[in-house]
Amino acid sequence: MLKLSMHIGKRISIEHNTREYILNGKEWNTDGHIDINRSHLNMTLSNTGLNNLVEELLKDDLEAYNEKQRLKHPDRVLSLEKLQDKAKSVSKEVIFQVGNKEDQLSNEEYIQLFKDIYDIFVKKNPTLRVFGAYVHFDETTPHMHLDFVPIKNEKKGLLQRIGWDGALGELGYKRKKDEKGNSKYYESPFRVWQEELRTGYENTFRSKYGLKIEDHTNCSKKHTETQVYRAQQIEAEINEQENKKAVNQEYIISQKEQITENIDEIIELKRQIDFYRNESKKNALKAEEEAKRAKEVVEKNKAIINQQIKDFENLKKEKAELKTKKEKLENENYMLEKEINGLRTEINTLKKAIDRLKEFLNNIINTLKPININFNKDKESNHFIEILKNTNLPGTNKSLFEYLTRDIRQTACKSYKEIEEFKTEVENDFEY
Repeated sequence: MLKLSMHIGKRISIEHNTREYILNGKEWNTDGHIDINRSHLNMTLSNTGLNNLVEELLKDDLEAYNEKQRLKHPDRVLSLEKLQDKAKSVSKEVIFQVGNKEDQLSNEEYIQLFKDIYDIFVKKNPTLRVFGAYVHFDETTPHMHLDFVPIKNEKKGLLQRIGWDGALGELGYKRKKDEKGNSKYYESPFRVWQEELRTGYENTFRSKYGLKIEDHTNCSKKHTETQVYRAQQIEAEINEQENKKAVNQEYIISQKEQITENIDEIIELKRQIDFYRNESKKNALKAEEEAKRAKEVVEKNKAIINQQIKDFENLKKEKAELKTKKEKLENENYMLEKEINGLRTEINTLKKAIDRLKEFLNNIINTLKPININFNKDKESNHFIEILKNTNLPGTNKSLFEYLTRDIRQTACKSYKEIEEFKTEVENDFEY
């Protein structure tokens, strides 16, 4: 009967899967299990390559993520090479084999079978990204190597993240815990997914390709002779022990692989915890420094504000004083204006008095002028005056005219001079 076997491991040999070592001239096929004459029958369903797949899926997202991190957390910037290395550490390969050396399908049936296996795997496991699928016909039994890496979708940070728990969790395989909160190995997401994958393929291809699952239930005991029965019983026990050994060996291998995977996850988790612990310490120190600086700024601003309040109060006080001075000056200005108006009235009165005084003085001056300068205007008295001028007083050199007119001339001249000086003084004092 045909049996579908499936083995999942971490070891991936691209050179073996693609037969590149034939082209590179390396030593290969030392045990002769590969028939090079049948290598042309091999088929490649996918050959994207792990690094190319990671770059294709994460490059744009990584650039956007790093652009945000450079501003606040430059230590969180990631490189594409680092993500490719991480992808390599968690990628796996599943080998599908149907039949054995004696019991096989036709090449056409195998081609269609492996295409179906590939299509179902891609459809049912969208977070397990296939980067290589190779069908080999040049070995003892036709089989397919299918290489994949777990990448889940995220809502923040890197929109696609590499990791098993996240990728399987998105497919519905959550890690379960017992009552004490411990994870149960036999219920780990990877183990549950692996068993359901195997069962699903067996149920799908049982009717289409005549695949049967070996049933290890006990057969009914036939009536045979005692020795034959005992021989059969011993053989059955041997077979049972061998089967148990095979099952235990397979279980040990799967456990070892799972433990290795868990160790890798634990190491990665510890690295992340250490990283975030260091980040928390850095952030705490940074927050403490910022709080200290903020406190200093507050104290400084507090002193400045207090000084500004004090200055403001002083300004208010000065403003009140200036307002009082302004009101006082306005009152003084009002009184001065009132006094000026009174002085203007008095000045106008004095001007009028001065004008009348000028007129009076002019009249006096005009009256006195003939006395001083117009003695010779009377033609009838010229002869008499000449006699008086030519006649001297006895015992003197002075004429009788000079003696007779001395007092009159002195008085007239003195009065005229005083009037002129008074007129000039008045005009100077009240000139505007």
